[in-house]
Amino acid sequence: MNNSDIQFESLNDSDTTVISMQSNLLKPTELKEFTLEAFRTKGLERLGQIVEERGQGKFPANAGKTWFEKGLECELLSANSQG
Repeated sequence: MNNSDIQFESLNDSDTTVISMQSNLLKPTELKEFTLEAFRTKGLERLGQIVEERGQGKFPANAGKTWFEKGLECELLSANSQG
């Protein structure tokens, strides 16, 4: 569980709990769902653009739902580690 999950869970997500922002009302679970969907679609695409713009190569941003449902194979490399 990461910090954002803890913050969302700290909200009392009952039928009567809503988040009010500029005359809009959203349940905490709706906000979390919409935020994740936005990142899955546009967020990953933008992340890929930033990585490429900064000269860090290609980033597999087009993997879409794979990121969140299956994951992508990767390695963490650390200098002087015994691997």
